[in-house]
Amino acid sequence: MGYSELRWRALDDVFLGCNIQSRGVSLKGNTYWIASEVIKDFSLLLSFDFTTERFGRLNLPFLRLGYEILALSVVKEEQLSVLQQRLDTSRVEIWVTTNDKIDQTKVLS
Repeated sequence: MGYSELRWRALDDVFLGCNIQSRGVSLKGNTYWIASEVIKDFSLLLSFDFTTERFGRLNLPFLRLGYEILALSVVKEEQLSVLQQRLDTSRVEIWVTTNDKIDQTKVLS
């Protein structure tokens, strides 16, 4: 048996206006990354919808402080979660999406 040939298709050139800061995670047919705005210093969620082949942006529920760790993951194949750890206080917050918006938080000490 031989290897089947992979065929790639390039999308049009896209200017995102942000820098990707994390590995992507896939949820319900979309891929998400934590990104930071190029001009303004704040974090956001960058998404790519494979059905429409379009990028989107979602606001995160917190302002980027510039001295923190951010991590993105999927919960039970149903929700996105973002971990934010401040390096000055070691405080950790985990934000979990509800209804496609990150607006519910669970704060850990």
